[in-house]
Amino acid sequence: MKFTIIILSLLFVSPACPADKWDNADVQREVAAITLNVMDGVTTERILDEIKRAFEAGPARLLFGDRPSQAELAGVVVVSSALHATVTHYLPAKYRQYWQWSWIAVKVGVIGNNLHVGLGIQF
Repeated sequence: MKFTIIILSLLFVSPACPADKWDNADVQREVAAITLNVMDGVTTERILDEIKRAFEAGPARLLFGDRPSQAELAGVVVVSSALHATVTHYLPAKYRQYWQWSWIAVKVGVIGNNLHVGLGIQF
């Protein structure tokens, strides 16, 4: 419920904030960030298929609960990508790249860990 309230708040507040124009580098970073988010979702989906018990303990449980479905995971990937793009859009241009690079670094780390423990990426 809290998550829904946050999303609705962002949707109602965001039109009131002026946004700086995006340059090509902003677009390329955002495409990379969303692509990595999808890749993270794909590797996490493999966890759902192969190691359901991984969700019984660990940080993923806080976000997904005990036994998340594939639909719930897909929803989180879509919503987090949309929220990231929205925040990116409304950030002042001078801060935008830091936000994007931070997201990219976190996602590369998560995907790297997933690959390290043997979860491949299959589309």
